[in-house]
Amino acid sequence: MVMVRANIRIVSALIISLSSLVVDAAELHVSWVMKDLPLNELTISQEFIESLVQSEIITSTPWTQEIDSFIGPTLATLSELFLPKFGRISGATVSALNGYSMFVPAEDWEALNVIVASRINGAQFKIYDKGPFWVIYPLDEMSRPADQIVLSRMVWHVSHVEFHVE
Repeated sequence: MVMVRANIRIVSALIISLSSLVVDAAELHVSWVMKDLPLNELTISQEFIESLVQSEIITSTPWTQEIDSFIGPTLATLSELFLPKFGRISGATVSALNGYSMFVPAEDWEALNVIVASRINGAQFKIYDKGPFWVIYPLDEMSRPADQIVLSRMVWHVSHVEFHVE
């Protein structure tokens, strides 16, 4: 009987932990740093992200079955939420819920209009479907096939974007 109660407590704690992850997952943490010194930090909701100017990329990916429509703000739009008057943004470190992170150079989003998608084919991303946010490159429009570096920058389950100011 004691073992059953202990298992129920563990399962209950796990359910509470997972439910808080789902609630927090619809938020995106955005920060700006200069030489590892914090300049500003925001936590923005999915609703706020969707109130920003949205861009659409229609493309196939190695992780989806067909050509899909991805909608979200560009990384440039997100970077401009805080405009430091004393430097240029060189890129962003994009981090996922599982701790994976990758640096996306500003040249990529300036040349390719890379987005942080919150929707696929009109529907909000679900956490189990690479959501709540996914960095999307226009793979089908690129002049040369995407290499492993570009593909590694297409972070899904995005939880944090840290912009680097020079």
